[in-house]
Amino acid sequence: MLLALLLLIYGVVIGTSGVDWMSGVDVADAIFSLTGFVGLCGYAYARRVGSARFWRAWAPAQVAWDLFFILVATPLGWAGELPDSEPESGGESLSTIALSLTLLAPLWLALFRYGYRSQALWDRATPSA
Repeated sequence: MLLALLLLIYGVVIGTSGVDWMSGVDVADAIFSLTGFVGLCGYAYARRVGSARFWRAWAPAQVAWDLFFILVATPLGWAGELPDSEPESGGESLSTIALSLTLLAPLWLALFRYGYRSQALWDRATPSA
């Protein structure tokens, strides 16, 4: 079920990559966001998805990507803007950055805990199919 949902979302992202307002940075962000969401669900529901080694490597990569996307790519215009969106003023931009970082902090914490602090989950024997 989860795999089917992931494939559907990836298909939508790749299928819309030709849309004028989407850039390659937006597609990369969608992939990072979707993978982070899978890790968040794995942590929240105590389900093993992939390996602990993958999530230990992914957690800092997710943080680095999110910071790059929020602090560099978006202000420089590398990320596509939604059609008919108005430019933000400096104050709106700072509040958007602060809100984004505040909302992403729980995801980052969950990914780190999933990879590094969920040893009992990763030590369980793999159920036979």
